[in-house]
Amino acid sequence: MGIEHQVDTPLALAARAVGSQTRLAEIAGKSQGTVNLRLRNKQSVWPEAVLPIEAATGISRHVLRPDIYPLPEPTDAPCPPENNGDPSSVGPSGSIVACDRAALSHQDGAK
Repeated sequence: MGIEHQVDTPLALAARAVGSQTRLAEIAGKSQGTVNLRLRNKQSVWPEAVLPIEAATGISRHVLRPDIYPLPEPTDAPCPPENNGDPSSVGPSGSIVACDRAALSHQDGAK
């Protein structure tokens, strides 16, 4: 069992999602040894590898590097119907949709 099964970091999550450190290294454009070292040191995903890893794994950039890709702040706008009232749902374009659940509740109550 590899180190990716022993640590709980976004990089380890990505390695588990693709099945191996070697596959993650291919996606990230790094060597397997570099991935292993980064896992052992519990380091973050490389900034330049976030988007390729997101595309390959479906793990959001907001999870992989929240320091670079923070979740958007909720707005005063009500949540759109396709968002089902979840203030951090993924919208139809694949982006995170931030909205105000209270505004949605008020809007529903006014009908």
